Amino acid sequence: MRSFATGRLAATSLVVAVSAACSPSSAGIPGFGGGTLPSVSATYARTIGPGVTKQEQTPEKKKQKALLYVAQFNKILVFDQTKKQSLVPKYTITQGIGTARGIATDASGNLYVANSSPSSLTIYKPGAKKPNETITTGMNEPVDVAVDSGGNIFVADDAPGGAFINEYPAGAISPSYTWYPPQIGSGVILTSLALLSPNAPDESNLYVAYNTLDSSGYQGGIIDCYPGNSSCFDVGYSFGPTGGIAVKESPNEPSAPFDFLIVDQSVPGFYDIVNNSQITPVVTGGTPEFLALNATRTDLYVTNASTVTQYAYPSMKVVNSYTAGGEFGSFFGVAVTPTGTYF
Repeated sequence: MRSFATGRLAATSLVVAVSAACSPSSAGIPGFGGGTLPSVSATYARTIGPGVTKQEQTPEKKKQKALLYVAQFNKILVFDQTKKQSLVPKYTITQGIGTARGIATDASGNLYVANSSPSSLTIYKPGAKKPNETITTGMNEPVDVAVDSGGNIFVADDAPGGAFINEYPAGAISPSYTWYPPQIGSGVILTSLALLSPNAPDESNLYVAYNTLDSSGYQGGIIDCYPGNSSCFDVGYSFGPTGGIAVKESPNEPSAPFDFLIVDQSVPGFYDIVNNSQITPVVTGGTPEFLALNATRTDLYVTNASTVTQYAYPSMKVVNSYTAGGEFGSFFGVAVTPTGTYF
């Protein structure tokens, strides 16, 4: 298993060359965050095998604030999303967690955790401290996960023998499709992935951040994978070592510009790339790790060491910060649930 230390890639013996179409000179990170959606019930339904459906309905007890999940290696810290600085987690999830990095939530508030040791995807109902389901088939060393509105799950796997991205159809425990990144030099290390259109079931482009290693150190970029296509292609950007990636688009205007948000760990922030063209550095300070937008794409969450900063997006005004409350260890993946009636 590749090792990661305080969010930075540890050196490996991999040596590759990477080319790029453009090379930004400075960087920064945009924000993910809160927002309010209509109340949703916490129905958890996944089909396990032909004709067999597992359904569980959690009792609807009260209106629940949006929850903020943060991966911290062998635990997930859970915070209420509030307007006040949050120093102490609401609760902690440890069961089923093993070297967790990328995490995601769906519209019903379920949590998905990519664990690299042991290799698995664990799924938690809203408010749960133990997994309702664990998927291991097709997992080698998963680093990030995304889920669309149809329940299709996409997992980026940084397998030592060759990186790949798997799709698990709604309800399935085995992948139905696998994408392999283009061979850039002699290898690719995947770091995170995001869906362009999470509300378009099984029709969304996947954008995956990657790193390679050459004589000058780690170099990063973005690849684009589309459902139905057998291959991915390099989008053509050159960064330092990449971390998290997120994509914002207008859900009601398919032709409207969309933004890539990608962490370059060699600079104190991230890049905002509008409509695959205009590159803007967003300086946040420190060394950001992962990014997450809220469901309405109005707030951005950025992990950095043991802090999550919530920004209004795109203004990047600081809304709140969440800390580990005295716990040690770097924050990695971050995800937030929509507001709704969960438990």
